[in-house]
Amino acid sequence: MSRESSERSVVRRVRRDLAASSSLEEALTGRYEPLGVVGQGSFAKVFLARHILTGTKVAVKVLRKGAGATLSWVLSELDILKGLEHPHVVQLLEIVETPGTAYVVMEHMAGGQLGQHIPEVVGLWEDEARVLFGQVASAVGYCHAQGIAHRDVKAENVLLDAAGRAKLCDFGLACRFRAGEKLGLLCGTVAYWAPELHRREPYDGPAVDVWSLGVLLILMLTGSVPFTGASYEQAKEQVLQARSWGTRG
Repeated sequence: MSRESSERSVVRRVRRDLAASSSLEEALTGRYEPLGVVGQGSFAKVFLARHILTGTKVAVKVLRKGAGATLSWVLSELDILKGLEHPHVVQLLEIVETPGTAYVVMEHMAGGQLGQHIPEVVGLWEDEARVLFGQVASAVGYCHAQGIAHRDVKAENVLLDAAGRAKLCDFGLACRFRAGEKLGLLCGTVAYWAPELHRREPYDGPAVDVWSLGVLLILMLTGSVPFTGASYEQAKEQVLQARSWGTRG
């Protein structure tokens, strides 16, 4: 890419951020002051904002409602978030809706993503990993008890608060399930996929979350996910044969 093209790209990105910030400010006027973009995903953008009356910092997830399947996903996530209350699930504070957008106001997690705190190669100290993993597992177990499968448990979806406590976040792929029900949508993060996802089979939502928890635990203790083939096919074969870098055969 030429320098001129790169500069144009930067200008376009800045303009998009300014436009989004302006829309956010209009929707939340009088209550929150936008401070800047802190995260960008495939379906949403996250802003840091300040509650004007208290000065408390919050995170605002901006969900574009769109139409059809996109609208269905947004409404599903909002419905799930409204029903969750657990010390290790990121707390929903309020939802502000306009005809085309939902602004999801959540507690600000000052510690950032769990993955940013895991040293490569060596991982976390066992005592620290035990506490943090227990907190994440309790959040996932709570969701399952509420009939909710997260379907994207991973280090990037675990945030730490200012005190270092872990909290599960991002329910964009979560869904409700009934006991014994098999799910069909292929989703989540490939490095955390259970064997049945690689085989494209109907799957049990809680079971694939538990597999992902196992992958997360290994990452926390070693600094690396267990199935690390040079290609997707190699990683898939490792999973299906239950062979990781730490096993023989």
